[in-house]
Amino acid sequence: LSREENLDAQMSKLESDLMSFFSQPELAGIAACIVQYDKAPTDSSFSPLRELRLGNGIKRLVHHFKSISTFHGSEHVFMLILDEISYGSGLNSNRGLAEKDERKKDWLSVGKAVGDAIHELKKIIPSTYLHVPKSCDFRVGRERIRFNYWPQRLVEMSSFQVEISQSVPWNAEKWSMEPPWEYRDGSYGMRVYVGFDRVRNHTDQRACNMYVYSRQSGRLIKCDKDARGKLGMTASGTDYTYGLTVIVDDVEGKLPLNPTKQDIAFGERDHGDVHEDNLNIWAGSVTKMFYQYHLKKYANKHELSNKIKEFGKDQIESTVKAIDESKFTTYTYTPATYQKRSIQIRLGTVEEHRGPDTKMVLIRSNAPRKKQKLSHAMPAISHQQYEPVYRDEMAARATYASQAASQYSTTASHQSHFYHGHHPQAVNQQLQAQRRGFDPVLRSSASGGGVVNLADTDDDSKPPAAETTSSGDEEEDTVDYKDLCKKLTDKVVQQNEQLKRVKKENKRMKREIQTLEKRLEVQRVTTSRDLND
Repeated sequence: LSREENLDAQMSKLESDLMSFFSQPELAGIAACIVQYDKAPTDSSFSPLRELRLGNGIKRLVHHFKSISTFHGSEHVFMLILDEISYGSGLNSNRGLAEKDERKKDWLSVGKAVGDAIHELKKIIPSTYLHVPKSCDFRVGRERIRFNYWPQRLVEMSSFQVEISQSVPWNAEKWSMEPPWEYRDGSYGMRVYVGFDRVRNHTDQRACNMYVYSRQSGRLIKCDKDARGKLGMTASGTDYTYGLTVIVDDVEGKLPLNPTKQDIAFGERDHGDVHEDNLNIWAGSVTKMFYQYHLKKYANKHELSNKIKEFGKDQIESTVKAIDESKFTTYTYTPATYQKRSIQIRLGTVEEHRGPDTKMVLIRSNAPRKKQKLSHAMPAISHQQYEPVYRDEMAARATYASQAASQYSTTASHQSHFYHGHHPQAVNQQLQAQRRGFDPVLRSSASGGGVVNLADTDDDSKPPAAETTSSGDEEEDTVDYKDLCKKLTDKVVQQNEQLKRVKKENKRMKREIQTLEKRLEVQRVTTSRDLND
C-alpha cells in the first residue's frame, strides 16, 4: 500500500475503534460532546434541523486528526479549531439551531458570519506578528498567510537603532554627537522602523501611527492612531501625516508589560516615566528627521503625498525576506540636545545608506524646493503712502541720512535676506516717524534687511527710491537659509565655548589670588613675630 492508502486504512480503523469506545454507557457525557461536532455544515444541502449523530462527530474528529498528520509534510503541527463563531452581520450565535423556535433563521447568515471572521483574521494576523519566520506554514482555512505586511505597505521603509536608558533622563545634561557615558551605561538597543503607509495615504486616516511590538509577548501590544503629540511633533494640519508610520521593535524585550501582556506598564517600574520619555523622544527625533529628509526632495507637501500615492493601494503579492533578515535603508546622522527640550538632527549631517530590501523608493524631484530670491531694485514707494516730504526739511534729513548710513551700513551688510515690497508694519513706522517731524532715513524692513532711503531725492516731484543692500551677484542672489542657520549656530557655539574658557580662566586666577593672599598673610604674621622677638 502507498503511504496515503495506508493512512486512510489507519484512519478507518481509528474511526471504528472510537465508535466502539464512546458507545459505552459510562462515557455518555463525552459522547454527547463529540455529537456537537456534527453541527458543522459540510455542504449546501446541510440542514441544522437534522438529528445529530455520534458517528458523524467522530468522523469530523478523525478528519481534523488526519489534517494535522498530513499538514504539508510538517512534523510539528498546531491546529486551532473555532466553534460557534459570532461575527459581523451574521447570527449572534449558532447555538441551539436545532431547536424548533430557530427554524425561521436563515442558515446562510451563519456561513456569512464565519466567512467574515475568517476574512478579518487573514487581514489582522499578518500585522499582529512581526517576526514569524518563513519556515512557519501558517494557514487560515486553506490559505497560507505570509508575514510581509509592513515591507509591502511602507514606502521608503527605513531602520534606525537607538539607545534607550531605563533610568537616566536623555536631557540630564547638554550633549552633542552622542549621549554622555552616564546615559549610555546600562542602556539597551531599540529598533525603530519608519515609512509612509501607501494604503493609508489614500484614506482620511493619514496621521502618524505608532505600533509597538514586544518580544516578550511576541506580537503587537500597542497602537497609537495619532502619535504626533507623544513623539513631540506638530499635531495639527498636515504636518507629519501622509501615512507616516513608526514601528517600535523591542528586540531585547526590555519594555515592561502588564500581567496579561496586553499593554506597556511603565508605571509599574522604578523610573518608568524616565524610560517612557526616553523611548518617545528618540522615536520622535528619528521620525521627524525621516519626514523632513524626504519632504525636502519635493517642492511641497502636496507633491510628496502624490508621489506616495503613485505606489497604489492594492496588496502586492511578492516574496520578501523576514524583517529580521532584511536590510532596509539606514542613515548616519548627528543628534544633539536643543535647550534640553528635544533632540534635534540637522539635515546637513544626514547621510542615507540605501538598503536593498527597501523596494519602494521616493526619487528626488527634478524641480527642487523653491528658494526666495533677492532683487537689487525694489519698486518705488509712492507719495500716497506717506505724508508729503517738504523741501525745507530735506537738508536736515540729508545730514541725518549720512550719519545714520555710517551707523547702519555695517549692520546692513551682514543681513542675510530682505523683505521686498511695502510691509504694513514698516510703512506704519515710517508714517508715525514723519508725523513726529523725524524721518528715519535708513529703516530695516520687518524681516531685518530691507533699507528705504528717502533723503537722497533731488526733486519733490520724483518719488523717493527704494534700495536694498545685497552681497553677491549683480543680477540675482539665492538665499541659502540652511547655510546661514548653520553659520549662525556655529558662531553661537564658538562664542559659548569661548565664554566657558574665559569663566574657567577667571576661576583659576581667583583661586591663585586666594592662595597668594594666604601666603602673604602667613608671611606678615611671621615677620611680625620676628620683630617682636
